Amino acid sequence: EERCADMEVLRICNEQWWKEFWKRAPYLSFSGENGRGEQITEDINYFFYIMAITSRGKYMPRYGGLLFSTGGDFKMWGSQYWWHNASCYYAALISTGFTELAEAFISHMENWRNACEKAAVQQWGTKGLWIPETTWFNGPEEIPAELQEEFIALYTCKRKWEERSEAFKKFAEGRNSFDTRYSYISHRADGYAERGFGVFGYVSHIFSTTAKIAYWMWKCFLILDDREWLREKAYPFIRGAAELYVNLPLIAEGKDGNLHVEHCNNHEAVWDCMDAVSEMTAMHGILPVAIKAAEFLETDKERILVWRKFLNRLAP
Repeated sequence: EERCADMEVLRICNEQWWKEFWKRAPYLSFSGENGRGEQITEDINYFFYIMAITSRGKYMPRYGGLLFSTGGDFKMWGSQYWWHNASCYYAALISTGFTELAEAFISHMENWRNACEKAAVQQWGTKGLWIPETTWFNGPEEIPAELQEEFIALYTCKRKWEERSEAFKKFAEGRNSFDTRYSYISHRADGYAERGFGVFGYVSHIFSTTAKIAYWMWKCFLILDDREWLREKAYPFIRGAAELYVNLPLIAEGKDGNLHVEHCNNHEAVWDCMDAVSEMTAMHGILPVAIKAAEFLETDKERILVWRKFLNRLAP
C-alpha cells in the first residue's frame, strides 16, 4: 500500500511488469501485400494484452464484457458463463503455448469441480462430472435430494414432461432461462412461457462441453510436461468426462450391436436427436485421451478396460 501511494513508483513497477510480460509472450508476426497480415499481428498482440489484464485471477473473464462491463448489474445472463464463447479465448491461448494466461481457466475449473460432480449424479444419474454449456460462476446449483430422482427421470426422458410434479415446477419457477438446466424456458416471452419442446432447449442436453474442457486441460499438460500437474489438475476432468459418458443412461446398445446416444443436442442447432455429431466426436475424442492419461499415470487399470471396451463398441 505504501508503494502504491506513490504514483511514480506505481508507474515504474507497472512498466517493469509489462516489459517482463512481453518477453514471455509468444511473438507471432504476419505480413501481406494488403496490410492484412500486419493487422492480424496487431490484433494478436492486443488479444494478449487484454487477456493479461483480465485472466490472472481465480475466475475466467466472462465473454460479455470481460471485466469491463458497462451495463451495470442488469443482465439477462447474470453471473453465468457460456463455454462456447469462453473457449474462443482459451483455445487460442493454449494453442500458442501461452499457458500462463490460461491459469484462470484451470483455477475456475477447479472451483467448478465439486458442483459438476454432484450435477452428473443429481441430474443425469451418471458418474464422473458434467460441466453444463452455460452455468453460474460457481457451477450448477445443487438439486434437493427429494427432487433428484424426478430430475433424472425427466431429463433422460424416462418420464413424460407433462407428468412433472408440482414440487418440480415450484423449484424451477423463476429460474434463469439461460441456465442450461432451465433452457426449456423462453426468455423472449412476456412473462413465463416454455419453448414448447418439453425438457429440451438450446443447451439442455449437451454433454460434449465436459469433453472439450478436459481436452484443453490435456493440451495444457502436453505443453507443461508436468506429471504431477496432470495428476492433480487435468486428470480429474479427463477421467470425469470418460466416466460421464460410460455411465450415461442415455447411451444404450442399438439393433446393430453398437452403442448409441439418444435424446441429446447437436450443440444448439438440433434438439432431442440420436448420435449427435458433437457428442459422438466428443466421445471418440476424449476416451483415447483418458486411456492414454491413465496409462501414463499408471492408475485406473480397471477403468481403462471399461473405457476401451466402451470405445470399441461405440457407433461411428
